Amino acid sequence: MKATPVVIVVVVGLLAAYLGYSSGHRRAVRGWDLVPVVVAAQDIAVGQTLETDMIAQRPMPSQFVTPSIILPENYSHVVGQKVLVSLKKGDPILWSQFASDKDLLQLCKAVEGNAVPPARADAGAR
Repeated sequence: MKATPVVIVVVVGLLAAYLGYSSGHRRAVRGWDLVPVVVAAQDIAVGQTLETDMIAQRPMPSQFVTPSIILPENYSHVVGQKVLVSLKKGDPILWSQFASDKDLLQLCKAVEGNAVPPARADAGAR
C-alpha cells in the first residue's frame, strides 16, 4: 500500500513533463508556415542515379525554403539524374546537386540571342 503514493507521484511527474514539452514545442513552431520539400530518404553517394524510392517529403519552415530547394511538384525533373554530391538521409535536395544535358540545352536556349560564336581554329594564334 505504500507504493501507491510513489506511483501517483511518478504518473503526475510524467504528465507534467509531457504537458511542458508539448506546450514548449507548440510555442516554438507557432507562426511557422510549414512547406513540404524533397529530401533524401537515405544516404546517397556521389554519382548515384536518383530513384523515386530514394526521396521523401518533409515539412520545412517557409522562411528557410529558397528557390534552390526542390519542391514535391518538381521532383520528376531530377529523378533519373546523377547526384554531383553525397547526401545524407534527411538532407533537402537542391537543384545545384545535379547536372544534366537537359540543363545545358536549356542554358543554350536561354542565351541563344546572345550566343558567343564558336571558337575559330586560329583563335590561339595571335
